[in-house]
Amino acid sequence: QEIQDRFWIINHRAVVLAIIAGVGFGIIALGLVAIERTFTLLFGLDISDIFYQYLLPVAGLFLVPFYWLSAIENLNEVSAKELEKPDFLSKSIGFLGQFLFVPFLFAYALILLVYAVQIVFTQTMPVGTLGWMVLGFTITGAVAWLLVYPRFMREKTMVKLFRATWFWLTIVPLVLFTIGVVIRLNAYGLTSERMILVAGGVWVTLLTIMFLSKKIADIRLMPLFALVIFLLLSVGPFNISNAPILNQASRLEAAMISATSITQGTFSNPNWSEENAKKAIGALNYLYKEDGGEKKLEQVFSRYELEYKPDVTRLELYKQLELDSYDAKNLNHRSLISAKDNYANLTATPYYLGRVELNKYASMDIPVGLLNLAITMQSIKISSDGEEKNIELTDWLSEQQDETLTKPEIDFTIENINYLLLVDFISLEKNKNNEWEVQRLEGLLFSSEIPKANQ
Repeated sequence: QEIQDRFWIINHRAVVLAIIAGVGFGIIALGLVAIERTFTLLFGLDISDIFYQYLLPVAGLFLVPFYWLSAIENLNEVSAKELEKPDFLSKSIGFLGQFLFVPFLFAYALILLVYAVQIVFTQTMPVGTLGWMVLGFTITGAVAWLLVYPRFMREKTMVKLFRATWFWLTIVPLVLFTIGVVIRLNAYGLTSERMILVAGGVWVTLLTIMFLSKKIADIRLMPLFALVIFLLLSVGPFNISNAPILNQASRLEAAMISATSITQGTFSNPNWSEENAKKAIGALNYLYKEDGGEKKLEQVFSRYELEYKPDVTRLELYKQLELDSYDAKNLNHRSLISAKDNYANLTATPYYLGRVELNKYASMDIPVGLLNLAITMQSIKISSDGEEKNIELTDWLSEQQDETLTKPEIDFTIENINYLLLVDFISLEKNKNNEWEVQRLEGLLFSSEIPKANQ
């Protein structure tokens, strides 16, 4: 127990010193910026590289950590009895734990318990966001446990109650957490985000088991468990980046095998069920957009003699797997970005007026130059002081290819000035009447001459 008490004191002071070191670095950074600006303004010397590439990194990555580590006391110099005679800072932190953290945690535990009872009576599954809610709740509880850990806090009524009941109160939320996470993993597979969620749940579960067992209730194991889990997430073939890719590739192959009798490495005439199609589309989408996922996707396709090109679109992949009729999101949503090899001729419109960022839900027209622009259904409303124009995008959209803007230019004339809107992103969705509506549009606006306000 004395070793744990001394361990608590050392880390308590280390955290406080880290905050002080951070404030110190902020002062150093402000001082260096002030000196660099002064040299530039008064003497015309550009020495920013020296300050920002050398002095600031040396201060932040060497001097500040060196100060922090050198200021932490040696463990042999610390007496566990100091926990019985707290200083002002320890008292203040203990106050926060006792009167802020603990009451709110009890209230939240009650809410989660009521929610669990509701699930039992209504026979419904936990909502998707519950995992993060429970994880935040249990991690906050672990922090509160450490805040009220010192001896001088343990005899207080609220702290006694907290220490006696806290880890019992985490059992029901952790059961809800496990159910919710298992449902999400079965439905959608692993992602980097869900790996963090699972890792956090494993850490909290280990703490609950440890403290309820009493015999191994050691606060030094709290950071040790976290370190081991962090290392498992960081290195090895099943790290946070690689494991989801392997899992999603496995889900895609399993769905493909279930949809057809694959013989001699060929994939043809699939008979997709709704569930299998949803699983395959989810896995394909994840692999398509994730770094390193395309390589795995190419391996899966080549394994079953399917063509995979580096610049292939998702829609083409859906068609190869005969999934295009199952992809509700793709059928009801289109997002197009400008092709990488696009070039625009600005000879006739050499003046850059600004970036255009339009949103269907914007409450007012967006000013760019002397024009005001807004989205209406499948058109852009453009107005100036003396003229208003609606530019229909139906024909323009029909010239694009799948998910790529191959012809991003939109030309129009207002008040005898020619304009060129160079679109680099557009998003569309179908409304209740099954009509396409523009949701977002982004691009660059150019003109043939500099517009002047009417006098």
